[in-house]
Amino acid sequence: MKIGQHLVTDGSATRPRSAGGSPRGAARRQLIGGICSSPVLAAAPAPIGQLAREGQGLAASRQAQRRRLSSWRCGRMLALLLAATQPAAACEPHVEQLRDPARAALRVDRSALTRCTLGEADYRRVVGEWLASRDDAAAALSSLALGRAMDHPWITRHLLAAAARSSEWTPRLARATTAAHNRFVAQVLAAPDFLPRLDAPFAGTAYRVEGITVEKVLLGPPAGIAPAPADSGRALPYDAQLWLRLAPRRAAGSGSEGTSPPPAGRARAQHD
Repeated sequence: MKIGQHLVTDGSATRPRSAGGSPRGAARRQLIGGICSSPVLAAAPAPIGQLAREGQGLAASRQAQRRRLSSWRCGRMLALLLAATQPAAACEPHVEQLRDPARAALRVDRSALTRCTLGEADYRRVVGEWLASRDDAAAALSSLALGRAMDHPWITRHLLAAAARSSEWTPRLARATTAAHNRFVAQVLAAPDFLPRLDAPFAGTAYRVEGITVEKVLLGPPAGIAPAPADSGRALPYDAQLWLRLAPRRAAGSGSEGTSPPPAGRARAQHD
């Protein structure tokens, strides 16, 4: 995915400058200005009832007149051209501290209107940089909200593939309650073959991902993302609302989990 050049994880990032303020944008405006100020040919019909002069054809009875485009049409033309050539704004993934100091949320962009997704490498980087930037005196973390699974295509792909090959995901379970779907998805994402991927940004910090909280599972999959052609007609879980449950990481050589906040200079994590 496209990440902003200056990644800020404290909520103060700004979007890149638009093309309208660049030399290229100025050139486009000058082009449109020239079009709007140049006269264009327009055919003026002869007055109603006027007969064409003797020996002249019908086409000759219409005289070409020059006029200028209206300011409204010029402005509309300029807006359409600039919109068509405007580069898409870069997605700005970041971690947002929530009102509860023990919780945070991973956002794939600063605008809720932009359709962005976050790859696995970017997930590790954004969360890792946020953890490293947290103040030493910040409260200990308990969870980090990931948002929808569909915001993280690598999670959706794993969930679909795991459900498709699972003997537990039967047609009966697909027709079961929402709570049963939530439990199944939580088990799949907390399994030993996937949990370390979610825990990767927390390696070397005072926190670890101990589990997943799941709500609002959607069954599909949508067209084009089935693990195999035979799965396109199956009801498989592909999306859900996800939270990482965080716990203190066991120190090397320790026989128990730590209960105190992370030491100074260490990153800490949260949930929403």
